[in-house]
Amino acid sequence: MNCFEVEDLGALISSGTSIESHGIAVRSSWNTRALLSEIINAWHHNHSLFVVNPALFQLNSFQPFLDKTFLDQLAIHLNGFAVLLATSATSGYPKIVALDRSSVQGNVKIFSDHLGLRDARHTVVLHVPLFHAFGLVLTALQALLNGHRLVVFEKFSAKDLQDFLSNYQRDEPIFLPFVPSQLRMLGALPINEPLFLGKGMTVTGGDRLMKIDIVHLQKLFPNLKHTIGYGLTEAGPALCHTRLGQKLEEGMVGSPLPGIRLTDQPDGIAFQSPHAGLFSYNTETSKIEFLRNNLVLTGDSLALKGDSYHFTGRMKNIIKKNGETIFPAVLESYYSDRLPEGHEVFCLAYSTINQAQGEGIGLITSGGAPIDPKLIKNISRDLPAFYRPSRFLHLETIPQNALGKVVYPALRVKLEKDGKDLLQ
Repeated sequence: MNCFEVEDLGALISSGTSIESHGIAVRSSWNTRALLSEIINAWHHNHSLFVVNPALFQLNSFQPFLDKTFLDQLAIHLNGFAVLLATSATSGYPKIVALDRSSVQGNVKIFSDHLGLRDARHTVVLHVPLFHAFGLVLTALQALLNGHRLVVFEKFSAKDLQDFLSNYQRDEPIFLPFVPSQLRMLGALPINEPLFLGKGMTVTGGDRLMKIDIVHLQKLFPNLKHTIGYGLTEAGPALCHTRLGQKLEEGMVGSPLPGIRLTDQPDGIAFQSPHAGLFSYNTETSKIEFLRNNLVLTGDSLALKGDSYHFTGRMKNIIKKNGETIFPAVLESYYSDRLPEGHEVFCLAYSTINQAQGEGIGLITSGGAPIDPKLIKNISRDLPAFYRPSRFLHLETIPQNALGKVVYPALRVKLEKDGKDLLQ
């Protein structure tokens, strides 16, 4: 089983460290004991680290941002501990976000208070990457600050997690964080009974939980309390959360945590938080944006339903058709409820020949048996005409980056090349 346990994270602190006391050290790794130790020591000795996704580290286009001269320019804005993370893995233009001690402590406190993580010692499972703010701040450093035991998986493996949970015999509650792609990998296991019947909680962070994800949670962990979190690296990374035990709905991301303000802007939801990161560096514009207590755009669209926000889509993926704005998540939810169980649904825009009508709507399904396009057309009849997809594609697998996030440009290329026309 590809994991190791750390009973006391404080024991990883050493009197000496390989990290320089000045400047920003670069580390590129998955979840190894060596990387975890360096992060704990950077926290203790007030040093700075740039933890980089290995897939991103190998890109030639990213090499200028690993250069010492460039990093020394960023280091001018740091004082003591800081960890830098790149927010967009292997595609697009990454932002480099600096999280300092104040940001980490503030996020861990509101997150821990909300979930009751200080009420008892937990076994915390770390399989979200340490180069991801969810894994680094809300899992690893949270475990350090709250005195929890940590079980570390170098990479997520559904089979290894299954083996670990089947042999878990401690009385202390367990804390299981996931990103949605990991839940889908668990759901693909040939499991005919619950994966774990102990006590504790699951936390799922990410853009949006689909109906299939919620089914997986409730089936695999029926005795655990489930909660959904929504955040950004720039936020440090906590923004919204559902209540433990709350009935979960597709797309739900919860309510703002204490001290965090969300506002609806023309370009999507923006947040303001005293626990935000120190700054972000935009590699496309070569500009630094200071984050704390400033209004920061999320790039997402959220809709308030009752007392809880729901994720409706990325603003850059919003579809404009015949003057109407169409939110992909709304369509994805509609088809997910009506298609056979076991299918994931993705809705995205694609370029049409008739540009006057705007973008075309494409529907992509994955998982389960291939779907007949006629079924899609029949389901679509109850939608307004401008909401109906004009092209459809079923894929066995969805292109994902190193963090398990969907690579939408690659999906769009497949749709335009191989999609079936639903208008015929």
